[in-house]
Amino acid sequence: MADDQDRETFKPETINGVFKASWKESNTRANKDALLLSTEFLRLFTTEALHRSAEKASEEEEEIKPEHLERSLTQLMLDF
Repeated sequence: MADDQDRETFKPETINGVFKASWKESNTRANKDALLLSTEFLRLFTTEALHRSAEKASEEEEEIKPEHLERSLTQLMLDF
């Protein structure tokens, strides 16, 4: 897809840093494919959270607020 190059996403280096911060063993590493897959998963999860929050917001007001995310997050976690 041509638009794959233009979409916003997380940097694999950032995700690797988050992973390293949570690992107990300092010599644990993630391979490149695992990082790319994790990055894509987090991009999809974030996009879906924004879409659901926007849907909740459109029922009430024009702006997305933290309450909208909080209301949609429970079902989102169950779906993922």
